[in-house]
Amino acid sequence: MSEEGKINATLSEMGRYAAAIWPMLVGLSFSRMGVIVGGYGSYQSSDGGLFGDGAVLVASAVMVALIVIVAKRDIQLSDREVCLLLCVCASVESGALASLSVCSVRVIDSQQIRFLLCSLNCAAGSLSMLCWVWRIRSAGPKVSILFTFGALALSELVIFPCVFLSPAGGYAAAACASLFQLGLVRKSKEQPDVPTLDRALNRNEYLGSMRKGSSLLRISVVSGVGLGLMAIVVGLLRGFPDGSSIVFSRSARIGYMLLCVAACVVVILRGFSSRKRRSSVEIWIAVEAMAFLSLLLYAAFPDDLQWGAMVVTVLNAILVAYGQYLMLAFMDSGWRDPFYYCLGGWLVFFLPRALTRMLQMVTFGIMGNIQLMMVSIALFVAASGQVMTLMIMRTYKLDLDDSPEGKRVVLQGLMGLEVSPNNLFEVRFAAMRENAQELGRRFNLSDREIDVVALYALGFTQKRVGEQLFISPATVHEYVKRIYTKTDLHSRQE
Repeated sequence: MSEEGKINATLSEMGRYAAAIWPMLVGLSFSRMGVIVGGYGSYQSSDGGLFGDGAVLVASAVMVALIVIVAKRDIQLSDREVCLLLCVCASVESGALASLSVCSVRVIDSQQIRFLLCSLNCAAGSLSMLCWVWRIRSAGPKVSILFTFGALALSELVIFPCVFLSPAGGYAAAACASLFQLGLVRKSKEQPDVPTLDRALNRNEYLGSMRKGSSLLRISVVSGVGLGLMAIVVGLLRGFPDGSSIVFSRSARIGYMLLCVAACVVVILRGFSSRKRRSSVEIWIAVEAMAFLSLLLYAAFPDDLQWGAMVVTVLNAILVAYGQYLMLAFMDSGWRDPFYYCLGGWLVFFLPRALTRMLQMVTFGIMGNIQLMMVSIALFVAASGQVMTLMIMRTYKLDLDDSPEGKRVVLQGLMGLEVSPNNLFEVRFAAMRENAQELGRRFNLSDREIDVVALYALGFTQKRVGEQLFISPATVHEYVKRIYTKTDLHSRQE
């Protein structure tokens, strides 16, 4: 296929997926809009200070309580329950934003009331976002990339006009967008079984190509640790040097929006450019480079910190979207309810970032030296990058080693990635699929046909194969006929 043909095919595929998932994508972007406008002032500064990360600490308490309940009681949420929770959270988010709008108009100068409303908005809006991520839990890697980074880009485009509105007007616009999520919930139910697009039971599609099941779990753990480390970095850089918010000029705000949207487009295009996902090393090198770039800009423009803060704010947004992508990857590898990974992923990023900001204010008061603070941050960024690179390279080395699978990583249990009775099927399927791949190489079977062969060999009926692969029994029957034709086999036993 020519280069132009490949581009057209990629754009056509992206358009087909976007048309299928648009209610969820728009819903995620609107819930994020409510959080950003309510707690961060539409990003007219690097963050919202006490009303931003302070509210995140309050929301973190809610998330911790929920994740403990889900883990202890081994709760399995149904689609109906999550949709109900989403509607409640969207309504609360809209109500909190409307109240902030009223307070702004009536000039109710009460920091306590504003903080309470911002905390309520942050908790409800964040839960709404997690519900939208849960709704697309069965998506394949390409759909997941389009969903998470597409929603981020769209949210930046709808947030930007709020910069030109009064605070009351911005809150009111965000309240309307949050309330609009209720209609999107109903619309998402009317869509076909869209989350199953691009679906494959190969978990290595998410975080890089791995041969062993233990390596897939290890790279998931490493990615989660990396997200937490970079959350600390972002927390240190957003309020450089003393923890105070950095105000953006109009040009810096426009630059942030354009950079963020451009970065999302690049990530989506790279995600669709090949069947194999990019190496995890590549992701963390890019993240580390952005962190160092922000430090360089802080040093180059000490009297105009907004340019360094602009890059950090882009880095923060990209990591939030990547965190949501990791949630979907963890759902595909773990055995707990998907909402466990949503809550855990949120806490891994937002809690360290908020705690770092609070600590930074105290630390700078002790140090009182900008140069020392900058060197300390640079050393932490470099150390984090080295730790991540070494952990990832060790994982790849163990994956290439032909020795046994190895010991379970301790963090796998906490992250819900250990092998349990609930996901023994994954182990059996992985072993059977490896045998099916050998058959596929001999008879030129497609990836989907290999999945069908593996499940069929496990004794699944055509109906159960269809349920597992999210396709109809009739489609499974056609695959089985094609497999028989290609392999010249005539029964399941053969």
